[in-house]
Amino acid sequence: MGAPERIGRYRVLGELGKGAMGNVYLGRDESLDREVALKVMSEGLADEDTRARFLREARAAAKLQHPNIIVIYELGEHEGAPYMALERLQGDDLQRAIETGIRPDPRVKLNLTLQVLAGLARAHEQGIVHRDIKPSNIFLPLGNPAKIMDFGVARLAGRGQTTTAGVVVGTPNYMSPEQAKGGEIDGRSDLFSVGLILYELVTGEKAFKADTVVAIVFKILHEDPDLDLIPGDPGWERLRAVITRALDRDRDARYPNARAMSDELGLALQDLGGSPDLTAPADQIFLVPPKPKQVLTCLLYT
Repeated sequence: MGAPERIGRYRVLGELGKGAMGNVYLGRDESLDREVALKVMSEGLADEDTRARFLREARAAAKLQHPNIIVIYELGEHEGAPYMALERLQGDDLQRAIETGIRPDPRVKLNLTLQVLAGLARAHEQGIVHRDIKPSNIFLPLGNPAKIMDFGVARLAGRGQTTTAGVVVGTPNYMSPEQAKGGEIDGRSDLFSVGLILYELVTGEKAFKADTVVAIVFKILHEDPDLDLIPGDPGWERLRAVITRALDRDRDARYPNARAMSDELGLALQDLGGSPDLTAPADQIFLVPPKPKQVLTCLLYT
């Protein structure tokens, strides 16, 4: 079956991609004369649980207006299936950048991490914990700062406590210890995940890796990452301390919030000869820049 002619008030221009739970189309909002990404859940998968996750993502992101968080314009229904209209992003995600090669300059990597922390600071201040921070959920738009996407497993304030317990959520390589145990989760869990990404950007290796999910979880719960992979030069001391604190298994020993971690990381960046720039183009981290025509937009839970 081809792309529909219209979804809600949007004219469909073509298909951008497919995910495990639906399709993403390129659409045009003719009243505002702008292109959008239309994320549509497959009708056959729109049961109560998947609908709830889809709606949770839309509502979580819609509460947040920030340069480092993807913008959701509208939530609606198309032929019995929910859809959301999002800003159209051109570029690629951080996972793809890691796989294809990233620039060795640590100043670029730290600025990118500062942009992610800025977005998380806004989310946490609004009572929203992302719970699945990982490279594939960090988009690097061409010529623009990084954006956090996929709030499908986020926890919203105003619906019980802002922490959650008893359910394991997240992606194994980027889980916090409390996530791995199905324990209570708050914003400090997201900071642990950021610490894991920062470690990987700096060292070129995942902090915890193994052949099975069980083995990865065991390492997260019981082992420390190899900090010897971080350069030992004096200028790197503060960055080493930031990573160490962010990856502390005791969440009370971690940074209390994203802004506190950002402040220390900004000083570490200055130690390395850089300066914080939340407006820096995130795509400059690519060793080989993505092609301008390449579009990869927030696929449906692939």
